[in-house]
Amino acid sequence: MAKQPVSTGQFNLARALIWVFVRFDGRISRQVYWLGNAALFAISAIFLRPTVDADTGAVALHLNSFGYMMIFAAMASSLAIGAKRLHDFNISALFTVVLVLPASSVLATLVIGLVPGTPGANRYGVATDRMP
Repeated sequence: MAKQPVSTGQFNLARALIWVFVRFDGRISRQVYWLGNAALFAISAIFLRPTVDADTGAVALHLNSFGYMMIFAAMASSLAIGAKRLHDFNISALFTVVLVLPASSVLATLVIGLVPGTPGANRYGVATDRMP
């Protein structure tokens, strides 16, 4: 049986997902920012195995080696998403460092996720959610 060719729609979806989760160029909207981070959270949660200590009631989360690789990949993807969101503010992706610093990460996540970006074109793209 001959292999069916990939449709243009499937190719465009794959390209868009790679752009959102892997590449650091372009701009994304607040909606794509939150949806992308929610998807990463959900995928990461699949690999966590919670256990409860019978004596203390403390909960611990465990990962296998594949889980560690997936968490690392999710963190890298989160930085790519954050970089594109910063680009929407006309700010360099170098400022994604604030997303990994514990003291500033929660506040930075809320600010870039809730505040509207630069209207119209800027040096990182013509509009949000368009692949360069």
